[in-house]
Amino acid sequence: PSVGNIKCNVHVSWVNAATFCGGAWMLKNHDGNALFHSRDAFLPVVNRITVELQCIIWCLTSLHELRVELVLLTDCIA
Repeated sequence: PSVGNIKCNVHVSWVNAATFCGGAWMLKNHDGNALFHSRDAFLPVVNRITVELQCIIWCLTSLHELRVELVLLTDCIA
């Protein structure tokens, strides 16, 4: 991100509807230094999009609890 901004990478792992899935997020500053990060496992869900949305909501809730007000969200490819 540009100077003065922070970026949050979000990633999920989903194999199939019968197995647990997981997610992680990492908040970085413009130098690429990690400010906060977290990971978690989620109960099995029907499809990948469901766990992606669940992970985004979990990430946004965590950032709100950390009082992070303005952030650029990306997946791990960006």
